[in-house]
Amino acid sequence: MHIDESVVRTTLTHLPDYGYLSHDPLANLAVRSGAVRLADGATTELGWDISAWLLDALGEIARDGTPHVGSTESRYRAVLCATYLDGAPTMQLASQWAASLRTVERWRRDALRVYATLLADRIQEAPPCK
Repeated sequence: MHIDESVVRTTLTHLPDYGYLSHDPLANLAVRSGAVRLADGATTELGWDISAWLLDALGEIARDGTPHVGSTESRYRAVLCATYLDGAPTMQLASQWAASLRTVERWRRDALRVYATLLADRIQEAPPCK
């Protein structure tokens, strides 16, 4: 299974918008696959459940053996969190991390690719819906 990075980018952009997330294509795929389980078929908290699932997966990027601060995994997590949770512009991140704009954009692109792969794996490995 492949999830396009642009779909992930759009979903992350709307992370705090639970109303949007409840109708998001990636969220729909996660629910249909069983990766996101709803309590007794309830849909009122669907956006919140999707957001929690996405944040948990984001945390998983840097969980593999608790990488050191300068590791690639921690950089990916940092760039995704700074961009999509904190709303930091690319210029600010480049200045903060003493990197060029192109480098920050490359980190973001690579991080989205890794995150999309992680989400696809979680969807594929989900137990089947009953």
